[in-house]
Amino acid sequence: MLASTQQLASAADNVSAGAIVQSIELPVPSLRMDPAMALEYVGVYDLSNGDTLKIVKRGMLFYASLGTDEVRHRLVTAGKSTFVSVDKQLKIHLERDDKGVASGEVFIAVGANGLPVMASLRR
Repeated sequence: MLASTQQLASAADNVSAGAIVQSIELPVPSLRMDPAMALEYVGVYDLSNGDTLKIVKRGMLFYASLGTDEVRHRLVTAGKSTFVSVDKQLKIHLERDDKGVASGEVFIAVGANGLPVMASLRR
């Protein structure tokens, strides 16, 4: 009886409670960001968690920052309209419709409360 109880406890330890686990992986091989295409994403965006996302270009590189935080996260392309920060703190998916209206979401590995945050862009 003890062995079966231990097996049940071990199985229960491995059960997911339905939480969505998101990770940020850098693309391999590293993809180059097309400067002309990426320029359309430069700007400030309101996020659903009340924060803002700012994307800027400095020289040939692109950076993102959140709110009033002065930390700039260098961005690389991870796919069509998807960018990740080299420090693996942000994953950004942005799209613009025919009228130029942006939509998408931002995954923040460590939010202000120390926990991961998924926020959508407000229109």
